[in-house]
Amino acid sequence: MAARVRANAHPGSSNQSAASSAHATPKSLTGQPELTMPDRTRTPPPRDWGWHDALIAITVEAIPPLPKIADPTLARQALLFKNAHAAEAGRSNYFAFEDEVGCYRRLEWLGDGALFGATTSCLYRRFPGATSGTQTIRRDLLANATLSHLAYLFRLDELLIAAPQGNKPDVGLETKQNIAADLFEAHMGALVEEGREVEVLAWVDHLVRSMNDLLDARVQKSTDALVDRCEAAQSRKAKRPRSHSPDEGAAGGDELARRASYEADPLNRSYADTRISSQSLDPHLPTVTPRLS
Repeated sequence: MAARVRANAHPGSSNQSAASSAHATPKSLTGQPELTMPDRTRTPPPRDWGWHDALIAITVEAIPPLPKIADPTLARQALLFKNAHAAEAGRSNYFAFEDEVGCYRRLEWLGDGALFGATTSCLYRRFPGATSGTQTIRRDLLANATLSHLAYLFRLDELLIAAPQGNKPDVGLETKQNIAADLFEAHMGALVEEGREVEVLAWVDHLVRSMNDLLDARVQKSTDALVDRCEAAQSRKAKRPRSHSPDEGAAGGDELARRASYEADPLNRSYADTRISSQSLDPHLPTVTPRLS
């Protein structure tokens, strides 16, 4: 279950993240940054939570360890729901501006952008000849339906700091799929706030490389489909007969095609309708016909 807070508890300094970059990355006894391993023994989310499946199949073995947040204030803010921030300030029935700023929302927004940039960069370099295939992979990797399952495997949902909902005290916000996805983005945002963008990029790169076979197959399938569409379009264009009139020849046919295209344009039709309406009101208005270039 998520951590709970009491109303009127001592307010945390959750909005002091600007100074977080001065904190060093937490180190283990080996001198390496501290990491959180995904829980390979955790069972899938209960069915009554109503979660959607991840949009891209990620095995637990493919998920790299998650770097820990060094600054305790940032680490707490990355888990702090808005109603908990309000409760700590003694507000139980409304939110203030500082609740929006002091909860995980800003870090979530920062992490969302960092993940988008890192994923784009990794896929761009990993598949130099791909186009739309990498776009759909990026979309599926960064979807809430996927990020929520990553958060679940790192048990971020259990660490959510939230106040009980007044009208639904028994409904845990930690069971909400979109909130779990928010927590994962907020964690990455906190790393960026600490000046550790390189670690975010390395984490995404590790994930992408560990999914080589799956991603290769998806990109190849998308690329083949795109090539087939291009070849089909070229074939249709090659088989299309030129517009020839027995009396006018090729030049006359081209002129007819240009005129038909001009008249088919709704903007040109609107102009003609306006001109006709004006003449019906004043028969002395001159008739002006647009010249085809």
